[in-house]
Amino acid sequence: MRKLPDIFLVLLLVLTVVLAAAFALQQLDVLSGAGPSATATATTAPSLEPTPEPTLEPTLEPTPEPLTAQEALAQAAGKKIPVLQYYSVAASPASGATERYIKPSEFEKQLEFLQQNGYQAITFEDLVDIAQFEKPILLTFDESSMDNYRELVPILRAYNAKATIFVETDKFTDANCMDEAQVKELADSGVISIQGRTKSGARLSEVTDETELTAELAESKTLLEAASGKPVLAMAYPGGEFNDTVKTTVALYYDFAVDAAGGVFTCGEDCLAMKRVPIRRSTTLDAFGELVGVATP
Repeated sequence: MRKLPDIFLVLLLVLTVVLAAAFALQQLDVLSGAGPSATATATTAPSLEPTPEPTLEPTLEPTPEPLTAQEALAQAAGKKIPVLQYYSVAASPASGATERYIKPSEFEKQLEFLQQNGYQAITFEDLVDIAQFEKPILLTFDESSMDNYRELVPILRAYNAKATIFVETDKFTDANCMDEAQVKELADSGVISIQGRTKSGARLSEVTDETELTAELAESKTLLEAASGKPVLAMAYPGGEFNDTVKTTVALYYDFAVDAAGGVFTCGEDCLAMKRVPIRRSTTLDAFGELVGVATP
C-alpha cells in the first residue's frame, strides 16, 4: 500500500515532463513560422470613395463631302455669270477676220469698266466657290494665238483679272499659235486658265465616228493636261455646234462646256451648254455694258 503513492508520483512526474516538452515544441514552431500565427491578420476595410461617373465621348458627325462645282452652281441657282467670248487681243488683225481681234486699248477699257462696276473676273476653277463671288464674270478666248500669248498677261495683271484660253492641241505645231512650252508658261502665270477646244477644231455635231469623237475630246484633254501641268475641266464647242450625242461624250471628260453665244449664263442652267456673250472689235463700251447687264451713264 505504501508503494502506490510512489508510482502515482512517478506517473505524475512523467506526465509533467511530457506536457512541458510538448509546450516547448509548440513555442519552437511558432518562432520558426511553421505553426499558426499568434498575431491576427488585419482585414483591410473596403474603400468608401464614390465611383466616378463614366466620361461620355462626344459623337463625331461625319465630315460632309465637299461640293462639286456643278453642285455649287446648282445651289447658287439664279445668280448671273456673264461668260464673255473673245478670240484674240491684237492691235493689228492677223487675218481677214478683223472683228475677232480686240484692240488691247479697248480690252483695257472693258476691264476697267468691269472693275469699276464690281465684277470679279474668275476662271472655271473658281466656280466651285461661286458663293464667295458677288459679281463673277468669265473672260474666255477661243484662240491660242501668239497675240494672246504676248498681250493678255500684263493687261490682266494690271486689273487683277483672270481669263481662260481654249486651246486646240493640233495647233501646237502652228507657228502663229502657242506651243506646249508657251501654254505651260501661261498656265503658270496665275492669271490664265488653259482649257480645251478639241484636237482639230472640228465641228463636233458633224463628227459621226465614235472613235474620232473620242479622240477630239479625250486625246486633246490628255495632251493639254500634259502640256499645262494642270487639270482641264472645261471645253468650248468649235462654232458652238453640238448635239445630244456630243454632250453625252463631253460629259465623260469635262465638267463644263461653253456655247458660242446665247446670252448671259444663269446658275442652275446646263453646265454642258453654257451660254456666252460674244465681244467683237466693233463692240462699243456702251454696248459692252448692256451685254454684261450694266447700263452705262
